[in-house]
Amino acid sequence: MKFKVLGSGGCMSIPRATCSCRVCKEAREKGTPYSRFGCSLFIEDINLLIDTPEDILILGINL
Repeated sequence: MKFKVLGSGGCMSIPRATCSCRVCKEAREKGTPYSRFGCSLFIEDINLLIDTPEDILILGINL
């Protein structure tokens, strides 16, 4: 099985789409390694994307 880790820097992506905080501004200006994707994994053999957004915990609580 072949897979790619698409994001492993943290539970949320940086920069946030509409955020103007210091951290997000710096990530937009400098790019990698200051910017990062949220946690996700792609399994190439079956074209499956496993995405675990920061609010995944809420889904588990409501089950």
